[in-house]
Amino acid sequence: MANTSSIAPTETPLTGHMNPLFDLPEDRTGDDRRATCIRQDPLLRVGTPARDIFEKNNQMSIEVKFKIYTDLEVDMNAPNQSTPKVGAGKKAPKSAKLNLIDSKAINSHYLEIKTCPFGKSLNEFKEQVAEACEVYEPGMKKIILNSSFSPDLKWKANVGRSKSVLNDYEQWQLFVDALEKSTKKSGVVSIENENVQVKAKDGSKLIATANGGGVDDQELEESKQERELQTLANQIFSQHAIDKSTGGPGKLLTTPWDPTFQYRLVYPAAWIWAKGVAANIATVDIPPNTSEFRYEIKKTQWIHPDMGVDHRVQLRLQGRPRGSQGINSNTTHVGVGGSGLKDSSGLSHSSSMPEMKPNLEQLGEKRNASGPSDLIDVKPNLKKMKVEALPNNTIDNPIYVSSEFESDWDSSNESSNVSIEIENPSTSHSVALELFLVDCEIASDDDATRTVLRDAGIKSWTDLIPSLQLTESTLTAKGMDRQIANRLMSEAQARFNKWNIDVTENLFPS
Repeated sequence: MANTSSIAPTETPLTGHMNPLFDLPEDRTGDDRRATCIRQDPLLRVGTPARDIFEKNNQMSIEVKFKIYTDLEVDMNAPNQSTPKVGAGKKAPKSAKLNLIDSKAINSHYLEIKTCPFGKSLNEFKEQVAEACEVYEPGMKKIILNSSFSPDLKWKANVGRSKSVLNDYEQWQLFVDALEKSTKKSGVVSIENENVQVKAKDGSKLIATANGGGVDDQELEESKQERELQTLANQIFSQHAIDKSTGGPGKLLTTPWDPTFQYRLVYPAAWIWAKGVAANIATVDIPPNTSEFRYEIKKTQWIHPDMGVDHRVQLRLQGRPRGSQGINSNTTHVGVGGSGLKDSSGLSHSSSMPEMKPNLEQLGEKRNASGPSDLIDVKPNLKKMKVEALPNNTIDNPIYVSSEFESDWDSSNESSNVSIEIENPSTSHSVALELFLVDCEIASDDDATRTVLRDAGIKSWTDLIPSLQLTESTLTAKGMDRQIANRLMSEAQARFNKWNIDVTENLFPS
């Protein structure tokens, strides 16, 4: 008979921290502390399905950029023991020129990693970034984490307007919180250090100055070039900007690529000009055709004072000048209550242009289609205003001062009254819209289409030109048929394009 006391009892799971369902307690300090999440604190155990789902739903996109300067060329794949090459005559001399490891060599200019930062420490995050750089170029992980440049590397983090430097746990937690609050769940991490060669040159200059060495002997090459550039800029400015005949500035210059563009040279533009001469893209007499120089001389562009506001606006919209000739424009002022009619010209008439006088009898009538769009402007509901003509003071009509002369003011005033019809702009736009609807084959009894246009705020055919605020969906959402909306907007766009072509041909005839 078997002894039951000798049978070992079944194994039962241990309780407390010895249970594999729980994590062992650990104390992390400094850069080993893990980032927490406001929505789940503490985090679930690593390896559980719930933790996997949490990390999958909280993936963040981080762009990694790096710009690392080294004092000498670094062979990232160099073996520990040198192996001689077959056929090599002698060792190549070590290069002492500056070496730059820049992420701009990548087509996208950055490396992208996707990770869940919750539950990771700063050291673990740096390890993950270094592994991503290692995949791009073997040896990068050693340079970033375990090299003489590692202590000087700055990890700059940027999430929208939030900027920080990842040098301790607090900054790492702020970066994780900013990622969690951002809409796109993305950030940028830049790994940079100072230019070690420039830093060494500055240090040697300070040492030489402290030891009483010659300043000219220790002067940097950049300072010499800057002095030469300043001398060249002064020469260009005095040659082109100062008008010696008048004894001061005010000389007008023109650009070789656009002779109609006139400007005055200022010193910032002369400095850019000098840099172009130093780069062999310009001469002392010909300025550089670069965007930087064009932007600077645009500030000092000279415009003829006789040019009107409309032509200044057209000049800005066209992006190029149309010359400095003033355009004659006549304005007619109509006085009410016996003030008379006055025709004034803002600019002096050209000798080749005959003096044009307005025909009062034709005001208020239909104008023939003479514009580029061949539209007829009809003016119903016209207001009538009486304008009294001024008496002509000539030899045939003398001015009598004597009281014996009986003036026929009343009779002449009644006969000289002229009825002028002035257009109502709102009515004109509505009539133009009706003519446009007729051209688009919209029936006159189609009240539904007109109601939709009125509700949409369409008062003229120009309001139907497609834009970001007005599309076919805008009209169809208010109840208009899609075919009718497409027809109206296509016709409005065609008219607008034709008008632009005609205006361009009139302003810039070939």
